[in-house]
Amino acid sequence: MTPPDDSETTFEDLRKMLTETGFAWVVENADIELANGVPQVYRLPRYRESDEKHEPLRPRKEKLEAVAGVRPYNSNEKLKVLVDEIERCIIIPIQIANTLTKSLSTADTPVDRIEIADDEPNTPVFRVIGDQPIGGGHISKLSTAINAIRKGL
Repeated sequence: MTPPDDSETTFEDLRKMLTETGFAWVVENADIELANGVPQVYRLPRYRESDEKHEPLRPRKEKLEAVAGVRPYNSNEKLKVLVDEIERCIIIPIQIANTLTKSLSTADTPVDRIEIADDEPNTPVFRVIGDQPIGGGHISKLSTAINAIRKGL
């Protein structure tokens, strides 16, 4: 048995960390895409039968036919899907929420609360209250880590 490569180890570590910190739904989103596989076109040989009565000495003709299918994701592709999901579901919404309170506020009408909600009613995913940015410096660190992972792919 060969040891897992760095991409596979990083993928499993990220999955575990997300699940343990309340972001299992991000892992579930990635799992849905991973379950579908990578679309791919296969070129498979098809043979045309010769008519033995009229062409007994001619060999059967081979023709390659394109067939759509899927293949499993490799370890780099799996890690990229998970990293994309982290960015889409965590980093970008937090960056948007942190920016919106400042950009939507005026001296007369300050915006004091923004919630980014999931599809389910009454279930906020992120909440920004006043000048308290979500995640503090952790979001920029997470974004930097995600970019470093991307460079390694």
